[in-house]
Amino acid sequence: MKKGASYALDATQCKQAIARKRGGFGKAFGDILLTPGENVETVTRKMLTNAFASRGYNVVDAASAPAGTPHVTVDIRQFRAWFTPGFWSASIEAKLDTRLKIDSPHGHRQITVTGYGHNAIQVAREANWQLAYQRAFEDYLKQFADAANNNGL
Repeated sequence: MKKGASYALDATQCKQAIARKRGGFGKAFGDILLTPGENVETVTRKMLTNAFASRGYNVVDAASAPAGTPHVTVDIRQFRAWFTPGFWSASIEAKLDTRLKIDSPHGHRQITVTGYGHNAIQVAREANWQLAYQRAFEDYLKQFADAANNNGL
């Protein structure tokens, strides 16, 4: 976590930032960052690679794909978490929202896949943020499977 009033995120850290911690009056006091070497794109790619692989697809870079291979472009619309304070308890929620554009010899498709995770908490420790994201990832993979089934993937 990066924190303090005098810091600013550089371009790389902006891609790693997945949540902003705020105090009871809404003042930001730190960001939750992915580990070095990871960013929103790499985490999303890994999750989708595993999701497609579970359906029998072999995911390769576009540059090394044979002609006629389906091509998937991913637009990451949301990848964030937030803290909602409460009197007796609070919650951390996470949301993922992607639009998959699939181009293949059989046509073009666009599929929206989302995931949501909720974690009721007493304290906003980093493990609680991770659990909210874990639940969002699990929901995302379930929603992906449903969307894939409904779209003949």
